[in-house]
Amino acid sequence: AVPARITAPPASIGSVGTSARKRPPHSAANTGTRKVTDAAPVGPTRVIQGVDLQVADFIHYMADAPDIKVIVTLLEGIKDGAKFVAAIQRAAANGKPVIAFKVGKSEYGQRAAQSHTASLTGSAEVNSAVFRQFGVIEVDDIDELAERLHDDWLWAWEQHPVREGYDPGPAQAGRRALANRALAMLCRHAVRHGQEAWPGRAYQQCKDGTNMTDRLGALTALVHAHAELAAPALERFHALFKDEALVIDKWFTLQATAPERNGQVLARVQALLKHPDFSLKNPNRARALIAALCMNNPAAFHSANAAGYVFWAERVLELDAANPQLAARMARAMDRWTQLAEPYRSAAREAIARVAAKPDLSNDVREIVIRALEN
Repeated sequence: AVPARITAPPASIGSVGTSARKRPPHSAANTGTRKVTDAAPVGPTRVIQGVDLQVADFIHYMADAPDIKVIVTLLEGIKDGAKFVAAIQRAAANGKPVIAFKVGKSEYGQRAAQSHTASLTGSAEVNSAVFRQFGVIEVDDIDELAERLHDDWLWAWEQHPVREGYDPGPAQAGRRALANRALAMLCRHAVRHGQEAWPGRAYQQCKDGTNMTDRLGALTALVHAHAELAAPALERFHALFKDEALVIDKWFTLQATAPERNGQVLARVQALLKHPDFSLKNPNRARALIAALCMNNPAAFHSANAAGYVFWAERVLELDAANPQLAARMARAMDRWTQLAEPYRSAAREAIARVAAKPDLSNDVREIVIRALEN
């Protein structure tokens, strides 16, 4: 059952706690264990990441945290069943609903999971049975989350508008973030059901917003929902901020990191390579588009037809001629190719070998790809 809606506005930042095991590749800052007590508030949510600790540890912590009302967790597998059950029982005892994403259940999730591991621990049927027994709300993807909690997203949008003048302080920033997240979910729900009202509201906010947070939040809602109004909103946003380099970087990144749907995102990125404002000679712009796709959008990058890997090889080779250091950074998107499942693994190896075969490859890139092949 969907949990009862929170009946009062959040008293402080951190009303929603999210937990996921995350180890971004090549990031030294994220290679150690982060203590549970190091959880930091971000917007209206408290985000907790861990490497060595289990998701159950974080759920247990958030179950007792007074400023967290709802717990959302991304599950790749459950290593210690008893520990996990104890954690969700504690959350239930404290009146905190737990929403669980199980990686790899939906087609989108299965493709995204290829970038992390070739197998997922635990039986989906067994996990679902446990979730039902202890009242955990299980969702396959963001669209289902938008569907299951539609009334709650509507409440969040209606109860947290920022009508007063702009204030960069945490209280107003949290309200803006929550309202924009709700808008994104409502747009997903509307597009899924063929409704026009919420995409229309998002377009209006993108057009008339009084600050960049709201404009970009509305644009993100449209693009991530694959709404028909996304195209005119992108054009209008670009026209307004075409002279702001950092904003246009975000404009490129937003399109490259949109949820993949029938190859649309990869095709869009390929088209954006020909955009007048894109140049491989601009490192920030190349990172904003190419790295965003290859390193931050696994479902689009790990396409079943290997088009993402072909795209990666072509871009690394092009970049190597102009900026070997940046090309080497892009090349590391394939560092963990051996952990992919077939047929992704073979296709990835073929792409890496193609790059390694270039006779005049820079030493920077050659070191990366040869080491990847040897591993």
